[in-house]
Amino acid sequence: MTAQAYEILRIDGVDYDLASCPLEPWLDRRDERPWAWRTTALYRAYIGTWRIEDKALWLDEISVEDESVDSWSLCPAAIPDDLFPGYAELPVPATWFTGQLRINIGEEIIYVHHGFGSTHERRRLIRIENGRVRSDRTYDNLALVQRQLGGSAALRAHLAAQKRGGDAVRELYSGRVPPLMWFTEAGLRLLDREGG
Repeated sequence: MTAQAYEILRIDGVDYDLASCPLEPWLDRRDERPWAWRTTALYRAYIGTWRIEDKALWLDEISVEDESVDSWSLCPAAIPDDLFPGYAELPVPATWFTGQLRINIGEEIIYVHHGFGSTHERRRLIRIENGRVRSDRTYDNLALVQRQLGGSAALRAHLAAQKRGGDAVRELYSGRVPPLMWFTEAGLRLLDREGG
């Protein structure tokens, strides 16, 4: 699977990359999906724009790929009349959603070419029950990666090969498939600066 385009979550007027898909449990209840995907970077076929206000999760907008242009661009989605019973238009409260919202904060330090697998400096996890915020916590991913680097000779060798560039990573794995992750340039600079 290709790395996926993020959803958008607005909190206190700030937009964040949301590495969760709170609309999916709602769409899974339907016999067929209302939109078709056109790019591997957006298998779910839409990008939701969400907000948290007064401890409630709201879906404000759904965007889909604009089929009238060749380049990748988005336009507002046509919302089927029966998608949100009782609501003629967006926004709608996301009362169907119970789960975790994963928000990436800061520089991307590890790129993973799969789903929402990339790692940023910090990750904020917001636990939602029936559309209401139950907990909110931020984790320091950079510190975690630095601790892992201290104890992993294989990861240190991977990073050193990646820094050398060219065929160094391929040579390190001598025919085996390397992991689907690469430290980004920004991530390498952060690790160097922090002594990783």
